[in-house]
Amino acid sequence: MNIKKIIGVPAAIMFLSGIVFMQAQSKPNLVQGKSYLIQLDCARKLNRAVYQTVTQWCKDISFVRSSGKNVDEYVKYISKLSTSSWDVTKKFGIRGFVAGLYANGQLYENYLFEVLEESDDLIKVRANRPYALYFEDNLTLFGVKIDEYERCRRIFNQEIAAYLGYSYSEKIEAGWNIITVTHTSEKK
Repeated sequence: MNIKKIIGVPAAIMFLSGIVFMQAQSKPNLVQGKSYLIQLDCARKLNRAVYQTVTQWCKDISFVRSSGKNVDEYVKYISKLSTSSWDVTKKFGIRGFVAGLYANGQLYENYLFEVLEESDDLIKVRANRPYALYFEDNLTLFGVKIDEYERCRRIFNQEIAAYLGYSYSEKIEAGWNIITVTHTSEKK
């Protein structure tokens, strides 16, 4: 028997099986049989919602900046609108706040989060930055650089933390976001 036939037949079967598998996995669920109306599965809906959130933050930052307003003051304002939604974490102390940060981060696909240090008054974690994938090669999205986006997220989290009686700091180290939350007795 010819060696090319022996190798070629299994290779062809594997190739065709791969095509069938890929088509089965990627076959869209059409709405009303229309090829342009595709029903998204839950994972794709979530990814789209997260992307929309990141881009909306960037559009807001860009708008505020172009209006001659102070972006940091705007972020402090919207964080104050959000503070009461964090009240549920109070009964769990500092761990409740960090759990809330972790829960929010899990909205991103491939989110990584690791507790580096923990006590009753301090929790230090590292988290990857999956939102960075949304920024273009020059790390800009809708005219907003990633460092400005991260600064706004940091201010937002600092304001929420202060409302709950914590201090919040973060820094980027080797591509990771290092977050430290400490208990203070002062609440805003």
